[in-house]
Amino acid sequence: MFLQQRADLIVWNEFFTAPLAQKLSEQGTELVRIADIDEVQLYLAFSAEHADDYIAQWQQALEQSYLDGSMRALYQGTFPEELIMRLEQFARQKQGISF
Repeated sequence: MFLQQRADLIVWNEFFTAPLAQKLSEQGTELVRIADIDEVQLYLAFSAEHADDYIAQWQQALEQSYLDGSMRALYQGTFPEELIMRLEQFARQKQGISF
């Protein structure tokens, strides 16, 4: 939406700033920082009809995708390397795995 100039304001993180600025520059548009947001909470939303164990299984499968490389295979080239590494590190820490 933003790259198609259908939005005037977006919230963006530091991992995507350089690639986005480059694409916008190619379009003759400048990316301008207005304010810093120090913290953003991300979450997965499920309907109340889903049992806690179902949600836990889903979370475990998501974290496993970080550990087994399937998330990397899907999103490498789309997401910045630093972001992928951060997710993999999060999953390793949660599992008690150290590299």
